Amino acid sequence: MSRQMTYVGDAAYLLALVMGGLSVASRIGATVSAKLLRIRVLSVVSFATATMAIVMWLGFTATMQLPLARCAAIVLTDLLPAGILLGIPFPTAVYPTFIAWARV
Repeated sequence: MSRQMTYVGDAAYLLALVMGGLSVASRIGATVSAKLLRIRVLSVVSFATATMAIVMWLGFTATMQLPLARCAAIVLTDLLPAGILLGIPFPTAVYPTFIAWARV
């Protein structure tokens, strides 16, 4: 995240990007988790996460001079596969007994 901090240029912008991007991507992962686990796309998303990490590590210095909006889009694109992987366990982690307890 410190490398992305120098890339975006401001800690507040980066915090908003990371928190917002990961929450949206986690929601996407939670929504499609049953389909992903059924058709074995989980390995493809894992591979995409590793590939994006390598590409972004190499590409950050080449795209430093871009405007803030494009840098934000690149950071969000980098976070998308990781957020999807983080969101996959959400539907399976909430048990009906916990939901009944939370309503009381």
